[in-house]
Amino acid sequence: RIQPALARFSACAPVMKTLLRTAAVGVLLGPQDPSSLLGAETALSRRGWLQKAHRSARRSSWRLASSRGGVTEEGLRESEHLKLTKGASVAEPAVPEGQTWSVLTFTAPGGLPYGCAGREPDLDDFQAWLGHLGVAASSAEIHRDEVADPEELRSMWRGMRLLVQDRDLVNRLQDNPWGFREFLLNHSKNMRLKLSKEINFEVDALLEAFELEHSEFQEFQPTASLEEMRERLTRLLHLFREKLPYYHDRCLACGNTEDNKFLGVASYAIGDPVDAKAVRPMGRLELHQCKACKTVSSFPRTNNVTQILRARRGRCGEYSVVMHEVLRYLGYTVRLIVDWADHQWVEVLLPGATSDEPQWVHCDPCEASLDEPLLYEGWGKNQTYILAYAPTYVKDVTSVYTTNITAATERREVGPEEFASLLANATAYVRGERDDIFRA
Repeated sequence: RIQPALARFSACAPVMKTLLRTAAVGVLLGPQDPSSLLGAETALSRRGWLQKAHRSARRSSWRLASSRGGVTEEGLRESEHLKLTKGASVAEPAVPEGQTWSVLTFTAPGGLPYGCAGREPDLDDFQAWLGHLGVAASSAEIHRDEVADPEELRSMWRGMRLLVQDRDLVNRLQDNPWGFREFLLNHSKNMRLKLSKEINFEVDALLEAFELEHSEFQEFQPTASLEEMRERLTRLLHLFREKLPYYHDRCLACGNTEDNKFLGVASYAIGDPVDAKAVRPMGRLELHQCKACKTVSSFPRTNNVTQILRARRGRCGEYSVVMHEVLRYLGYTVRLIVDWADHQWVEVLLPGATSDEPQWVHCDPCEASLDEPLLYEGWGKNQTYILAYAPTYVKDVTSVYTTNITAATERREVGPEEFASLLANATAYVRGERDDIFRA
């Protein structure tokens, strides 16, 4: 009798450890440092009962932190590096007037400056990142300064010589301020760019990632039978999650996933400028240091479907775009769903189960979930804006994903009339009928 009990206890121990550690960090830090609560999470499996325990730990930590002084409504879905790198997803107060950032600087032979910026930039993290770049710097050669204007750091950011350890600073350097209007504009720009193209990925990369022949992949194409179509989509979702697992911080050198350290965010160049005078677009590059072998691994955040398929690394931002394009390629009608509370998935148009009218059906590749629109309420999220992006419109679909639409609308920073006007402008924008969402 004792041995089975011990075995059950051992199986539960990792989850209990996570729950206790996350709650303990919340007690110690309270509202002063909500991002540290995120750092207390470990990379548990995203499947089965372990996934549910992980969500429970996040919700417990969120409730504890919010009850002690109120942090933002975003909750604790992602780990610390996601919180830093995803950018704005709910309205937060502006950076306080007079805010300054500390900057560690090193001038390499030849005069090129390198920096590490944040509220309290870490010297060891900076040296680890410099070593990853092949730049050797002793502690005596690194100096600390204070910066009040992010513009002073922009040249290093655009030169890919700046490691950033502060979320607000990342958003400022990427010209990505807080607020629903900016959220709507940024996603509308991205959607207009994506939907202006035909299928824009290499089919060979798709087949290689899913380890299928082309004829086998065609078996996921839509059919006349609703039941068969749902069965095919369910199989595709499970295959997707198996072949393209959710990326946390796995070391690319030794494969370790335990207690790896998030160093910060750097920049990388996206393609080439259109002409000599154009400003080259910059993407975000996450840096993680392996606890086991000390190797620094980089994770570029991108919407390039071929790159994501080749790397087989992504999160909801990457994988929702991949699923969107894969379903288009197979012949489905699909639209992208973006939740301001920091998640993305797609919807696919299927024949109506009880009527002749087709219906949009929830489809989440990260969760291998089909037609479970209330899934996210169990994550402890406070839904505020959930928008559908299609080639000819931007539409509010928040009511589909919450049982309390009244509470969702009360959290919104824009009134109903302005919200409707912004959506109409965004619709005209994705259609190419206007170039400015905010212009009257």
